[in-house]
Amino acid sequence: MTFDQNDPQCQPYTSGEPIKGGVHPQAQALKIMGFALMSGLVAIVVVMAFVLEPYDFEIVPAAIGLFVGVMAASVIPIVSKPRPFPAGARPSPETVIERFRPIMILCFAMAEAPALVGVALCLAFGANVLALLPAVLISLALMGVLVIPNRKNIATVEREFDRDGATSNLSALFGY
Repeated sequence: MTFDQNDPQCQPYTSGEPIKGGVHPQAQALKIMGFALMSGLVAIVVVMAFVLEPYDFEIVPAAIGLFVGVMAASVIPIVSKPRPFPAGARPSPETVIERFRPIMILCFAMAEAPALVGVALCLAFGANVLALLPAVLISLALMGVLVIPNRKNIATVEREFDRDGATSNLSALFGY
């Protein structure tokens, strides 16, 4: 994504010192992407309600979806630890966002795993949509708590970025 340095939205960042409260355009794009991925899971449930037959509730897809959800919840905090910037570094906003983006996408992929496994198992077992709901709800909870760029998640990643003495200003880029 490119942007114009003369764009009024980008003005708070041209001096190198972000103004608290402004959101960088690339950070805003990541927030939008996050909520779009979450709404995609809701759309999957709606579609699956029409695709799946109204058979009895199957416990196997629900149980395996729960298991995958617990595994994803334990792995996401581990993989969301980025490597820090070098000591004394003051990376540009674009560099900081570029280093944050793949971490966020990887965590979203892991958070979506329970829902995707649930969809596959519901299709394989011929279960109804109720067997899919636990896996989808776990995925949505993982995304909302551990992945969406909120104040807590951004502060955690920023601490890792700045661990060796760098100043990334990731929180300021997201307006926190």
